[in-house]
Amino acid sequence: VCKAGNETKADGGAITFRDTEKALVINDCEFISNKALKQNGVDGFGGAIYMFNGTLNIDVDKTTDTTFDGNQATNGGAICQREWGAMNIHNAKFTSNHGQWNGGALYHKKAVTLVGCDFTSNTAVSKGGAACSEGGTFNAAKCTFTGNTSTDEGGAYRIAAGCTTNLTECTFTNNEAKNTGGGAIKYNTGSLTIDGCIFTENVATKGDAHGHVLLYAYEGGTSTIKNST
Repeated sequence: VCKAGNETKADGGAITFRDTEKALVINDCEFISNKALKQNGVDGFGGAIYMFNGTLNIDVDKTTDTTFDGNQATNGGAICQREWGAMNIHNAKFTSNHGQWNGGALYHKKAVTLVGCDFTSNTAVSKGGAACSEGGTFNAAKCTFTGNTSTDEGGAYRIAAGCTTNLTECTFTNNEAKNTGGGAIKYNTGSLTIDGCIFTENVATKGDAHGHVLLYAYEGGTSTIKNST
């Protein structure tokens, strides 16, 4: 276990990283029950890891898998990236993380690449039960999103602020958005490409909620869906 049970009233329950020249490299670690909590009206970002800037590489080109279990923050229950930089995450498992507002497991504003990651039973009070994009790019390949929940919109994933999103051979199963809609995905603005993905039993549960799989909002953008069911 690399970091467990840490709590901060600021950002980054376990790790805060600010470096424009070096990369933070994490391999085969466990982040368990870390917290970045709201204090005096100021949100906490990144229950386990807060990336202010720089590059984060997790299990890149490794056979190991890093786990994030039971972490929580206002935004980004496990990981938050805010200013600029890139996150490259391979084979990580995100389970039962909680965003008190957005992004049950992951919240970002810049570049994110996910390969072979698993998001299970993560929750957000507002948007993006597993992940919430507020800009930048979000590329996910061969990832699974299972049993994630948002009280508002985007049971698994919520896209906004002009983010460019590419989902390739990902699986979305039993995700739930309880109010606005988008049982699997809520898409507001930007560019969305879905290729070779599978959607099964995702739901928007409130009576006037829309889009059991995908809810496209009115703010503009482009979307392409192909080879998906």
